[in-house]
Amino acid sequence: MCGQKNLIQIAREHREKILSVGINNKALSEKFNISQEEVIEVRNYVRAFSLEQQEEEGVSHHWYEAATLIGRTAIRYIKNREWNAFYKSHGHKLDFKEEELKPWGHWLVARQEVGYLIELEPLFEKEEILPEVEKEEIEKKGSKKYISDKRIWYDEDRDTYTTYLPGVPHAIELPGEVHRDLVRAYSNFAGNPASVNELARTFQLPRNWIVKYLRVHEITHDREPFTPEEIMSKSEEELAQEALQIRRAALYTRLERDKWKEIQKDAQKWREYEACTLRRLENITSKRKEGKIQKISIPPSNRKFAAVITPTDFHWGKYGGVYECGEEYNRTTAKERLLSSTEKVIADVTKYGRPEKIIMGIGSDFFNADTYAGTTTKGTPQDNDGNMADILSTGCDLMTLYIDLLRQVAPVELVLMAGNHDRILSISLHLYLQAWYNNCDSVTTIKCAQSRQYIVYDSNLLCFHHGDAVTKTSDLARLAAIEAPHDWGRCAHHMAFTGHLHYEKIEEDRGFTRYQLPSLSGEDKWHARKGYVGNRKMIAAVLIDNKEGIFSSIYGSSNG
Repeated sequence: MCGQKNLIQIAREHREKILSVGINNKALSEKFNISQEEVIEVRNYVRAFSLEQQEEEGVSHHWYEAATLIGRTAIRYIKNREWNAFYKSHGHKLDFKEEELKPWGHWLVARQEVGYLIELEPLFEKEEILPEVEKEEIEKKGSKKYISDKRIWYDEDRDTYTTYLPGVPHAIELPGEVHRDLVRAYSNFAGNPASVNELARTFQLPRNWIVKYLRVHEITHDREPFTPEEIMSKSEEELAQEALQIRRAALYTRLERDKWKEIQKDAQKWREYEACTLRRLENITSKRKEGKIQKISIPPSNRKFAAVITPTDFHWGKYGGVYECGEEYNRTTAKERLLSSTEKVIADVTKYGRPEKIIMGIGSDFFNADTYAGTTTKGTPQDNDGNMADILSTGCDLMTLYIDLLRQVAPVELVLMAGNHDRILSISLHLYLQAWYNNCDSVTTIKCAQSRQYIVYDSNLLCFHHGDAVTKTSDLARLAAIEAPHDWGRCAHHMAFTGHLHYEKIEEDRGFTRYQLPSLSGEDKWHARKGYVGNRKMIAAVLIDNKEGIFSSIYGSSNG
C-alpha cells in the first residue's frame, strides 16, 4: 500500500502517460505496484491536476453560466455519454456550439467529482440523504426557518464585506475600498476590464478565490462599476460624477500605457542603433588614423569659386541582378562608378583652376537601408548586397576614400542631407566623418542635424535638403527666407541643392534656383518593375563664383 503523498507524486509525474489511451487499471497497478483502489485514487488526482491547469489557464465565464442554467441534469447525460441527446434537449439554453459541448461536459463533471482535491467546490451541492428519524426530528422542531444560504455580509459601520466562499474553510473579509476597486477593475464600463489573472496579481489573492468571489457577489464584466450599497446610498448625480471620474482615470491609464509603449519602442530603436551602428563606429574610429594627402598640381585660377559635388541618392548596399533588372548593381559596381565619374568631374573642374573649397552633402540616401533588418527608416524592405553591419563599415571606408580624393583638389566642407532611406545612418555617417577628420585642417564638418542646412559663400546663400519633405521650389525659397533671414538679406544669389528623384532638374522661382542633382545608383527589382529606369547615371559639379553666383555645371557619367 502506498501513502497518499506517493499517490499524488505518481499522478503528478506520470500524468501524461496515465491520460494516454490504452493504459488500463491493471497495467497501472502492475507498473506502480499499487492496488486497484489506489489506481482509482491516482486517476482522480490526475483528473484534478488537469482541472487545476485548466482553471489556471482560464475558464470562460459562459461555462459557469451554462452550468447554472442546466444544473444537475447535465451530469447524468455526460456520464452516460449521451451528447447528442443532451444537446438536442438543452442546446438552446447554451451560448456555445456543439463542438464545445464535450470539453465543457468533462470540465463540469471534473469540478463536481474531483474539484475538492484542489480546493475547488462542486458546482452543485451534493444532496445528503438523512435518516427518516432525523428528518422527522428536524421538521418537528421547525429548524428549517433558521437555515440561511446567505454567503455575503456587509458591515456598514466598519465598511467591510464578509464572504463565505465554497470550499474555503473560513470566511474572508475585505475592506470596502478593496471590494469596490475589484468591482470597478472587472467592469467593462471603462472599456478595458481586468482578467481574473490580473485581479489575482493586483489584489494578491489566490486565483480560485477570485473566481468564487466574483460568482458569489455576481460581479460580471457587463455590470455597472458600483456596488449595490453605493447605488442605494448615493444620488444619481453623485453616481454620474463618479462614473465620469472612472472614465477619466481609465483614459489617463490608457494614455500612460500608450506612452510607455512608445518609450519601449524608442528604447528598442536605441538598442538596435547602439548594437549595429554606434559600437561599430567606435570600433572603427579607435583603430584607424587619418592619412596625409598630397594635393595635385592645378594651375592658378583667375576667379574665386567653390564647387558643389554631392553623390546624392547613391544607395550604397543596394542590389540589383541582371535576371530581374537587366543590369548588375552591387557595392563593387557602385564604388567603381563613384570613383571613375568623380575623377572625370575633377579633371574638368580643375580647368577653371583650384576652387576655394568643395562643398559636399553627407547622406541623401547614401545608404540604401537604415535598420538592422535591412529596411528604410520607415520600415520598407530593401534588396541589399550584404548585412547592414558590413554595409555600414564599408560605406564609412568608401566615404573617407572619396573625401580624400576631393581634398587633393581643395578643402572640403561637409553638410548633412539626411535621406528618407537612411535618416539614422546619414546622421551616423556625419558623426563618423566629424570624428574621423577632427584634427584635419582640410575638412570642415557643419555640426547641425536640421532637415534644411544653409551655407553662405560670399554673396551666395546655399540650401541643402534631400528633397523628400519639401518638394516645391517656391516653398524652399520661402523657408530659406524664414530660417536664414539675415543671410538671405545680405546675399545676392539664393539657391538650393536637392536629390531624392534620381534625375537632374533645374527650376527657378523668383530668382531662387533649385538644382535637383542626378544619381549614380542602379536599379533594384522594385524600380525595374515600376518602370523607374533610363535615367542617366552621373554625378554633377556645380561651380559657384563668389560674386556672380553659378557659372557652370559639369557632369561625370558612369561607364556602366
